[in-house]
Amino acid sequence: QEATEEEFIKWYKQQDLPNYKKPSVTTDMVAFAYIENKIKLLMIKRKANPFRNKFALPGGFLNEDENSYQGCQREVEEETNIKIPIDYIEQLATYTQPRRDPRDWIVTIAHIVYLPKDLIYNMKAGDDSLETFFVDVDFHSNTLSYKGTTLTSEDFAFDHEKIILEAMERLRGRLDWNPSFLKLLGNEITAQEGTNIINLISPNKPIATTNFIRLYGKYLIDTGDVVVQDKKKSRKIYKFK
Repeated sequence: QEATEEEFIKWYKQQDLPNYKKPSVTTDMVAFAYIENKIKLLMIKRKANPFRNKFALPGGFLNEDENSYQGCQREVEEETNIKIPIDYIEQLATYTQPRRDPRDWIVTIAHIVYLPKDLIYNMKAGDDSLETFFVDVDFHSNTLSYKGTTLTSEDFAFDHEKIILEAMERLRGRLDWNPSFLKLLGNEITAQEGTNIINLISPNKPIATTNFIRLYGKYLIDTGDVVVQDKKKSRKIYKFK
């Protein structure tokens, strides 16, 4: 109470800090994409232990000089060679369950990442992960599948299945008040594709394309541009507000 802050920090590092074990911090990404009219999830298959040959979310250890959003940006770039804007990343939750990682005390900050459609085609495997791929997401059955095979709990590394399911629930919860998942379409949102994404996330309560702007127009900006789809019909282009 009487020392200067500089004196206190010096004392703390010598006296108190050694008494506390320090966790490592990682960042994991639930990176959704919209490809060929389907919602998919970017995953890797681990080549080494722990959980060798299991499906895992992209991610890694957080550097000392970056926050978790910057860590996500860096990891996405390492995994895919594309750079995602910060506003396409949102924090999901922090996972602190003891022994969630068999290596040590490791806390992870999980994020939802929206991989915009216009950048997907620039993706290529980075040096960090030679086995990066997309799996299909089914919001109706709450399952993921790869090459036609439904994945089970035994297929996932760490607590990543739990993180994925909670991310899917977050997207459902955004339907009525903040449909940020429309960022999957980048800066070229049409009523047709927006409707398709809504109906993929909420298959039990589908909407018609004619109702999309009425329901979600307040979240959109009309760019004034149009695009020709299906080789015959011009559609207005919007972007997420």
